[in-house]
Amino acid sequence: MKILLIEDNPGDARLVQEALKESLNKFTIKIVEKLEQGLDFLLSEDVDVVMLDMNLPDSQGLETLIKFQCRFPRLPVVIMTAVADEVVAVQAVQQGAQDYLVKGQASVALLTRALSYAIERKKMQQQLLEYEKMAYLGKLSGFIAHEIRNPLATIDTSAYYLEKTLKEPGAKTKAHLERIRSAVNRASAIIKKLIDMSRMKEPTPENLDIAELINDLVKENHPDCVKLVLDLPARPLVFLADKEQLRMALGNIIRNGMEAMSEGGTLTIAARRVENDVEISVRDTGPGIPPEIKGHLFEPFATTKHDSAGFGLAIVKTIIDKHHGTIQAASEPGKGTKFTIRLPVGELTGKAVSEKPG
Repeated sequence: MKILLIEDNPGDARLVQEALKESLNKFTIKIVEKLEQGLDFLLSEDVDVVMLDMNLPDSQGLETLIKFQCRFPRLPVVIMTAVADEVVAVQAVQQGAQDYLVKGQASVALLTRALSYAIERKKMQQQLLEYEKMAYLGKLSGFIAHEIRNPLATIDTSAYYLEKTLKEPGAKTKAHLERIRSAVNRASAIIKKLIDMSRMKEPTPENLDIAELINDLVKENHPDCVKLVLDLPARPLVFLADKEQLRMALGNIIRNGMEAMSEGGTLTIAARRVENDVEISVRDTGPGIPPEIKGHLFEPFATTKHDSAGFGLAIVKTIIDKHHGTIQAASEPGKGTKFTIRLPVGELTGKAVSEKPG
């Protein structure tokens, strides 16, 4: 468990550390004294949960929590305060805190339980929000398909007709017709991605060898300016997945990594078996993910590209979720980004041979 403690009282910080040592076998804790120090730390480091004192040198009261939630709404927060105020406690929970503990009154068991429950509750809340968002997108995509696709097709057909029937169109006319058709094609592609994401079919799993799949994908996406490093198992590492869906997901991440290094860099792709999962990592040496979209990376419309609608990683997340897997992104501005996917091996069929975990 990775914990960020924002606490300006060294004695209280030490007590928290000692309590965690008693109850948690594996944890790391970072302690800062000011809210801004905590916010700056989270721009480059990932944590599982935040323990927040509401009365800090640079922020006081409920405003401390509100400021934190505005910057990092997806992180679970447990409030630690010296004041036992029921009204403030309720207000803190209403503002997004997962729990409210009074210093000196929280036992070791209560503290560790509050942290664990905070992480799980936040995950459940985020999953519910994602389900609601996908349901809304499903309705929206149906409307778009019917109400917007048809007019776009009319515009495209009309532009094509004009191209063919105008006897001697000037250069400016030709340029405008090309721009019309290009814009229509881009809008149609965005609509298709939206519909693909909201109507993603359940996977049709088959035995796949991860090294074979990755080798096929890099042949399709390998510009000369990018150095490719593959760390793949020598023996077949076979698992159960939908081939086309996984090609779409991995292809998107690999392509994003390549495009992030338009002036050159190194893309490292690794795969291995970890217990009953296949772990795949894709690391680039590009500019990294801007902190302001890091927390929304897998949401629709989140993008760093000026010519993208931001559905790619949302589709990737949908595919991985449907395979009961996980995907995480770690990024540092100026140093690159690493995506890590874990997928269950599943019950293999036929005579498939898979590398054993070790």
